[in-house]
Amino acid sequence: MLSCVLTTKNMEASHIVAELKRLGYRARLIQDLSGFNLTALREIRSFLHHLGRQEEMPVIQDERWMWAIGKLKEEFRESTCLPECLKLLSDFEKTNDVKYRSDLEQYIIETKYEDLITNPANTIFVSTIHKAKGREFDTVYMNLNQYEIQDDEQRHVLYVGMTRARDSLFINENNGLLEGVYAKGAKQRQENSDFDQNTEILLPLGHKDIWLSNCLTMQQTIRQLHSGSELFLQSDWSMYSVLNNKKYSVLRLSKRSISALSWYLDNGYEFSRAEVRFLVYWYPQDKPEKEGLIVLPDLYLKKKLDSEN
Repeated sequence: MLSCVLTTKNMEASHIVAELKRLGYRARLIQDLSGFNLTALREIRSFLHHLGRQEEMPVIQDERWMWAIGKLKEEFRESTCLPECLKLLSDFEKTNDVKYRSDLEQYIIETKYEDLITNPANTIFVSTIHKAKGREFDTVYMNLNQYEIQDDEQRHVLYVGMTRARDSLFINENNGLLEGVYAKGAKQRQENSDFDQNTEILLPLGHKDIWLSNCLTMQQTIRQLHSGSELFLQSDWSMYSVLNNKKYSVLRLSKRSISALSWYLDNGYEFSRAEVRFLVYWYPQDKPEKEGLIVLPDLYLKKKLDSEN
């Protein structure tokens, strides 16, 4: 059974996925990955490299396919992205008796990373309503925090969220939005308990959140990382990894992410932990020959114990 928690704001989604993880649930945030497609993911790029060039092998032989998968497992055995990459290749293999290299590359381009989550029935997805467009889940929990309907656009957002549910829909609201609204089979319950504020928040950083060209100067270090590698935040807004007991910088935050992070730090949060979410290839628009790996991290912040915010 696929379950999803929907919110109207990115910040609320970030709070909820971090809290679910803290409580021991397997939770995944549906992110906007418009900055790259899966052909840029390091693991996938490495697999395509092991297959050989398309002009040399337009049809992939089974022996070569299995050898490349073996190399992928060996090279990225510690990567948190490996299960999703293996699922992508397995799904392609099931529907293609003859494996054309061109078909594989097109399949990779058209596949969404969230669709590759292994064992999705045991995963709670978390998303804003906007990012959940076009998706459906067996059970949907909508979290409407002080949500108001003042125009057709806001009414449409509510409609989109409701229609993501195939079987069951639960709506949590706190400003009387649904008072007097009744539907066949629907039940209403009032909850007056006080809930603790979320103590942790997840901030997934994308292309616009890091200084991209700066990563190109750190390739030797970045190539030693993998998805899931631990990262640390420095006072100059750079992030580093510890390799062989030494600190090595791997990225700098952009003005946009510094501004967002500063807001949280000024409002009762502090840095908790960080890890590499994706390693992807990128190049300056006018210099494709300068292509290199960049780090897209997940940052976790936590509420200060003495904070009143």
